[in-house]
Amino acid sequence: MTVVAWPLAAHFAESVPKLVLRSALFVLGRPLTAAFTGLVVAVVLCVYYVIPGLVPVFGFVAPAYLSFAHLWSTRVLPRPRNPS
Repeated sequence: MTVVAWPLAAHFAESVPKLVLRSALFVLGRPLTAAFTGLVVAVVLCVYYVIPGLVPVFGFVAPAYLSFAHLWSTRVLPRPRNPS
């Protein structure tokens, strides 16, 4: 639930209790998507553990990008609107 909470916080301007509720509903409503998002972050952290030199290069960007990309591909998060 923690891994899913920060992408939701970036896309929805809500209070902390509402974000916790939204992430809990997300995890319960879409367990495979939530598990895959957690798995992506876990794999990146394991790679960081095995190859510590990647931490200063990619930092928080790699797990954030991969989890956001997965959530966007499932159409859970709102897509940016075209300014046209």
